Amino acid sequence: MNSNMPDTGTEGGPWDVAKNYSQQFKNFPQNFASLVRRAHSLDEMIPNSFTWEVKRLLRSDGMKRSIYRLLTTLYDEDRVGDAIESPKQVLGLLEPKSFAVAICYLYIYKGLKKSIDEKEWELFLDNRACAFDLAPLIGLSLPATQAYHGLLGLAGRLIGLLVLMKAKPDQFKQYRRHLHKNSLFCDPEQEYKFFGCSHIEVASTLFVTMGIPGMEARHASESMMEEPTEMLYENAPDVYRYAIVMPWFNAFMANQDEPQMKHVGDYYPKKEDADNLRTQVHALLDDIGPYCWMDDATAEDE
Repeated sequence: MNSNMPDTGTEGGPWDVAKNYSQQFKNFPQNFASLVRRAHSLDEMIPNSFTWEVKRLLRSDGMKRSIYRLLTTLYDEDRVGDAIESPKQVLGLLEPKSFAVAICYLYIYKGLKKSIDEKEWELFLDNRACAFDLAPLIGLSLPATQAYHGLLGLAGRLIGLLVLMKAKPDQFKQYRRHLHKNSLFCDPEQEYKFFGCSHIEVASTLFVTMGIPGMEARHASESMMEEPTEMLYENAPDVYRYAIVMPWFNAFMANQDEPQMKHVGDYYPKKEDADNLRTQVHALLDDIGPYCWMDDATAEDE
């Protein structure tokens, strides 16, 4: 696997640069990181103490609105019903790891949105913010993955890119224009030239800050450098599980249909599930813009 990052000549190398950019989250709430660590340690039985913590977090109107929006992105509104009023039902629809990561992203997204120029934010996210919605939806829809894998493997990329925007706004404006000119979602090689690191190192650093266990953080980060080939599936199945989300996203953005690739293992949904996924994706892309499920949390401050 391609796990080597280029040496940009920057003192300390790209990983140190990424850690420096991530310093704005040095006071990341430890109760959020603790929730993530606990979520990864759970078996099928969810203790009352974990459910109580979820209930406490959902007392925030902003979080409650956004988690409800996330649930109705993933499921039909009739199925979601009033589940948001019951922590147990929330965790039945959005399993603990996905919920914990979603809460962390809400905190990071909200902080970034407050501190980035509104016009630049909208110009960059106009056709990308939907990745925050499609990532968990695709992850949930493939038999061998969960919403969690989409949240880390794809949405984590966008979080890393937004951190770069906050850290180096002038350089990012040039980078954004480069992406627009070449019709790219991102370009890690160019990022080393503009920022001294890529969004991949930034995302990886944030995963650790969020409390993601080391191997899971590594697999998710490595997936951002890999194509989900049959060889990757055979040699690094834990990395493949994250990498597979990106081609589905790219295909939906290009032609609103599934990717034309060889589907291996349990990575292709049943016909009914595939049809439902297309229907949900079409509905989301009909309302595309610089907003996502997390904007319901930031709305309380506007």
